[in-house]
Amino acid sequence: MIVRPRFFYWLILSLAMWLAGHFGDWPWHNFLMFFLLFLPVLSLMAGLWRSRHIHWQMQRQKAYVERGETAYWHFDLSSSSLWASSYIYASYLSEQGGETEYLNPFPVKAKEKLRISLELTSRHTGPLRPYSLELRILDPMGFFSLKLSSFQAEAFDPILVLPRSLVSILDKEESRAYLDEGEAISKKSDFDLDEIDLIRPLRPGDNRRDVHWKLSARLQEWMVRQYEKADENELFFVFNLPAVSQSENAQDRAYHYLVRDLVLDHVSEAAQSFLSQGYKLNIRLRRPWRDQLRVDSLDEYNSLRIQLASLPLEPQVDFTKQLSEESLEGLAAFYCIFSAELNEEITSELLILASQAQGILLRLIHTEPNPPQSWKVLIRRLSAAGVRVSLNRQPMGMRGI
Repeated sequence: MIVRPRFFYWLILSLAMWLAGHFGDWPWHNFLMFFLLFLPVLSLMAGLWRSRHIHWQMQRQKAYVERGETAYWHFDLSSSSLWASSYIYASYLSEQGGETEYLNPFPVKAKEKLRISLELTSRHTGPLRPYSLELRILDPMGFFSLKLSSFQAEAFDPILVLPRSLVSILDKEESRAYLDEGEAISKKSDFDLDEIDLIRPLRPGDNRRDVHWKLSARLQEWMVRQYEKADENELFFVFNLPAVSQSENAQDRAYHYLVRDLVLDHVSEAAQSFLSQGYKLNIRLRRPWRDQLRVDSLDEYNSLRIQLASLPLEPQVDFTKQLSEESLEGLAAFYCIFSAELNEEITSELLILASQAQGILLRLIHTEPNPPQSWKVLIRRLSAAGVRVSLNRQPMGMRGI
């Protein structure tokens, strides 16, 4: 219960009436004083009685929104009281550590229903919901603000904020004929490689690309892979997402959110472009356990974006480990790899993967106008090994944090 300023004004008025009674013989003075002092108690009891007759039901407007759209949760309030209106106040936190925001008071009339809406702007990809919400009701005289109910984040059905796309899934049916085909797969090699049939010792005439480097180092003998025909219409997507932890300070958390959004945007847009050209996708996911998602047609693009938006924020798996696991599988596939970081360890794993993959397109996302100087050397090494590198500069000011 919160005591409002009006209650203190009422006490001042009561004190003034008590003082005034000492300057004259007023027969009704005692009755008036009793009424003034007892009125807040009567009002409080009436407020508690009204709060027991307020009912509500919460629901989200829709399950998915595009980033930048407004997400809504609706509260349907009703009063089973036979008389009088009740005023409802709502306050909420949009995020942990944020400032409290207030909704305008809403009168709920007797035997009537009222809908109030809580809205949040979707700034980042992933699940969105308020951090907390509190509903309060005023007593009839407005002396007290009584707690009606409170909700924590777990009480809200989350609304998924989807990564960007070339054409929104909401308009896919109308715009399918106009999908952008700007993405192009890296040039395919002359080899038709797919799943490993067997591993055997090196023979004269074998190609260096077929050498299994890790196994050769372990056995101290040159070993090569023998493959079946490859499926040139299948692409393997691997991407590097930063962890976003609520324990971080606001600036670091905002930066990691930005990088995560950029990576997911590029994955989503590239997937839509490749699917529109008839490619099949094998999305390698980390939740943080290892998982994969097969997408065979553009009709499944909606489901893919939902899966991307559902990836956890905090768990982080080392990207070099992801690449190492791909190398250990020994798949001579076409890879499309997305990352916002590049270092010696990542480069080494990419070179191992390039020695067995049929083709690699590496998309580097950077949040500054110019990439680090160290990237230039590493990019040259990757290019010399046949990795096609695409550098996408996304200055922070273009997206904002």
